[in-house]
Amino acid sequence: MLFVALQELELNFNRLSEMNLQLRKEKAEAAAQLGARSAEKAALEAQLATLKVDAGKLEVTFKDKLASCERMSAATVSMLARRPPAAPFQPPPVYTPSGKRS
Repeated sequence: MLFVALQELELNFNRLSEMNLQLRKEKAEAAAQLGARSAEKAALEAQLATLKVDAGKLEVTFKDKLASCERMSAATVSMLARRPPAAPFQPPPVYTPSGKRS
């Protein structure tokens, strides 16, 4: 009976050892994946920061262009408002073969 109990203890110890080795291997794999994901996250955060800076620059550029267009539009409207009214359109005279105007 003591021998059976000893064998059982030995088997359980061997199973625990195998499970421990497997868990250590899984832990190492998880740590490697975490490192890779952390590096990927850092790269994406840097890329996002660059994109935000570029977007800010574009926004300023577009606002400047919009303001310029609005100023040009206002100047054009102002010039058209100051222009004297045009004379009504009169078609040019048409000459007939007999030399008379119609």
